[in-house]
Amino acid sequence: MNRMNWYKDGKASVKAFSSILLALPILLASCQSTEYWVVVKHQETGETYWEEEAEIGEKITISWTHSVEKTLWEDQLKVDEEGELILTQTRFQSYGAGVDHENDEKVTFKDGNVVYEDINKKLDCYQWIHSHDAEHKVTFREEHSLMKELPHHEPIEICIESR
Repeated sequence: MNRMNWYKDGKASVKAFSSILLALPILLASCQSTEYWVVVKHQETGETYWEEEAEIGEKITISWTHSVEKTLWEDQLKVDEEGELILTQTRFQSYGAGVDHENDEKVTFKDGNVVYEDINKKLDCYQWIHSHDAEHKVTFREEHSLMKELPHHEPIEICIESR
């Protein structure tokens, strides 16, 4: 091999190697999978009460007894493809204090409940003041249920965190 061919081949190899080095971080980043976690924590202190890894599409239900009507209310959330928390549905037994009666959601009546469907509202976090009197309850995968584990009359939130 003469010197000129070696020089050209060597220069081409350096270019190819440099291209691979530049592309490597992008390739590695695309191979890493993002995990989403449902986190229940205090709104002010950030103290975490419960967390669990969540799959895309998984549902979280928050239920409580309405203070005036004394009937069950439920909000249903889900984790979307981008790891966002989405309010998808609200169900309650009767219109009463604090109920929005002018909305754009699909409203149906199912199993004795008024149901707002297809809300699809993105939330940074779902927030409430937890009350043992109102029997607030957080249900995830139908098997995990938080109620008395959360402090009474404290600001609580559910957020989705990427890890």
